[in-house]
Amino acid sequence: MSQQSKMDLDITNCSRGLWLVKVPKYLGDKWADCAGHDVGKLKITKVPGKPPTITFKSSEHTLKDGKIPREHKVIYHSLKEMTLGVLSEPDLGSSSSDAAVSETQQLSFEGQVIHKLECQPVVDDYYINQKREAVKKAAQSLHTVKLIDRPLNGYKPISHHKHNVYLEQKKKAEGKTIRDDKDKVMELLFAAFEKHHRGLWLVKVPKYLGDKWADCAGHDVGKLKITKVPGKHPTITFKSSEHTLKDGKIPREHKVISHCLKEMTLGVLSEPDLGSSSSDAAVSETQQLSFEGQVIHKLECQPVVDDYINQKREAVKKAAQSLHTKKKAEGKTIRDDKDKVMELLFAAFEKHQYYNIKDLHKITRQPITYLKEILKDLCNYNVKNPHKNMWELKPEYRHYKLAEKAVENSMYD
Repeated sequence: MSQQSKMDLDITNCSRGLWLVKVPKYLGDKWADCAGHDVGKLKITKVPGKPPTITFKSSEHTLKDGKIPREHKVIYHSLKEMTLGVLSEPDLGSSSSDAAVSETQQLSFEGQVIHKLECQPVVDDYYINQKREAVKKAAQSLHTVKLIDRPLNGYKPISHHKHNVYLEQKKKAEGKTIRDDKDKVMELLFAAFEKHHRGLWLVKVPKYLGDKWADCAGHDVGKLKITKVPGKHPTITFKSSEHTLKDGKIPREHKVISHCLKEMTLGVLSEPDLGSSSSDAAVSETQQLSFEGQVIHKLECQPVVDDYINQKREAVKKAAQSLHTKKKAEGKTIRDDKDKVMELLFAAFEKHQYYNIKDLHKITRQPITYLKEILKDLCNYNVKNPHKNMWELKPEYRHYKLAEKAVENSMYD
């Protein structure tokens, strides 16, 4: 069902008669550039028994660059049985969308169209010269041929990556470690050994349940029920809380199955949470790790079959609908500007030396045929092992060795 909206209409100027005039694009652009100035004069010559003759002569300010005709003739067109009016809306700038303006802002009725006209240039010597110059300019080639004596490298990949610069700066900032107070160090050691004696349960849970627990931070996620039977292994069940089941999209009950550890000895290490901005490599190399304890039970949480089947059926339907919507939204890939694609390729080759065509297609999001045309100009295709069917930059676009030599020379100097 379509939505309807009510808006106010200002009819203060409804009695005005307006002229609807069609002007050439170049003349309209000139008028837009001359805001606040006179753009020309309109001359109306009345002849008894005939329609009036109308001519338009541009002002000196409009003709300051001399690239448009000086005079134009205005031709009448019949309105026949048409009734036309003009509505205006407030100017909110380029950032506002047309839909938002049309639904929320007030419209004004400026008047009724009483004449429909068209502005055409007068075909004289001045106009013919202008057209000749325009045709000559359009016929000139946008590309020129120039003889060069050496390869021209417009793009120069660098070998000194940001990650290496970051690690070097961090090492300089940290400097050497400093001895702390002995009592403080002993407290840290005792706290670590207390954790070492803790017994932990390693539990594997379904992904949907883990996501729910992450969303319920600070709340109870459920209750664990352990039933002990003499001579048998204890039966463990998990029942989700009402807060976890508020949207009703996961099974209510799960059974917990025990797995034998055999001769495995497992421990749990933890690292500080630095947020999503820090990379895994940076955390593992520079941050302090903590030993939380030893794993004494290895368990797996599985849903009860009846609830699980219904849940999986709904998930498969939802996934099929989202995949169909995604394929419609993506459509066909569109060719980008060649220079922009080259920038993406050189940025990729700064990270790795070899790529296959599928990876480059994912990075650039360009049609395969168009991408291969650009790759033939920039890269070599390997047909032998160990890098068979892979692309790499041509020698004239590689600067790693030159950059390394320059660094070595500067060190010796």
